[in-house]
Amino acid sequence: MEVKAAGAVSVALLAVTLCVLPVPVAVADTERARITWDNYGDIDLHVFDDEGNHAGFDDDEFVIENGIPDATLSTTGYEVFTDRRVPSSRTFMYCAEYYDPGDWYEGEELPPPATATLTMTDPDGRQRTTSATVAVGETVLLGTSPETGATECTGTTAQPSDRDADGVADTADNCPDTPNPGQADENGDGTGDACAPRGAEPRFGSRTLVGLSLPTRKIGLHDPIKTRIRNRNAFEVTVTLVARNSDRDTVSRQVFDVAPKSRTTVKLSLPKTSRTVLADEGTLALRLIAFLRDPAGNGRKISKRVALLLED
Repeated sequence: MEVKAAGAVSVALLAVTLCVLPVPVAVADTERARITWDNYGDIDLHVFDDEGNHAGFDDDEFVIENGIPDATLSTTGYEVFTDRRVPSSRTFMYCAEYYDPGDWYEGEELPPPATATLTMTDPDGRQRTTSATVAVGETVLLGTSPETGATECTGTTAQPSDRDADGVADTADNCPDTPNPGQADENGDGTGDACAPRGAEPRFGSRTLVGLSLPTRKIGLHDPIKTRIRNRNAFEVTVTLVARNSDRDTVSRQVFDVAPKSRTTVKLSLPKTSRTVLADEGTLALRLIAFLRDPAGNGRKISKRVALLLED
């Protein structure tokens, strides 16, 4: 016998579209490092991760520059570095810089070297304390967390390369392709004797070793801007010193040479338009730029933003 259904049952399928949203990184505050020091000097904490991201104090802008994601660097009192990721498992490198204010100490004795002490917390919660002596103008490694075996402040927690296998990382090696564990550099140009061409003109090394400063920010209405250039190199440096206003117009320019291991003071005159601004507003914002050239013809640039004040 044939049996037929009395009615058709219709089943509607419900299509559910799932919207997948990015899962935010969990954040919570974990203090990973705190720095203290034992004298009246200005010590800055610099922190690096394994991608070369940097958190530290910008001396030109006087602000904290924090390129490390999900982390903060505080300067309320002593400097404290906080990781906000959960779990706090990243590796960080900590370095201490003794800020060099240029010629601010002229005529006075420089502050003595300081002992910088770092208290750091490893990802497993273990606390460790390290310390190092640092002099004005120096940057030293305080440690890595967790420990990586690093012996110098390289700017990253990633293991440094050493192409010539001389025990000196490429970032610090003055002859990265020629073994020279002693790093001899007779003329102080930053290129090791082992790979310097014979008779070659001296040139800038990894550090420019030229400083720019003002003995005072107060000037009379008709006074020039007194600017000091200090050359710590073992060779003469040619300087083109330029002053630019807030509109980036050049208002003064001077070219001169600075002898090896010496400093000189130059006077930049101000045009009438700049003196008018100074007279009307009592202040004048400028950017001083020193374009540098070594005997080999290589160029470098240093700059400083200044706010001149009209002297009573």
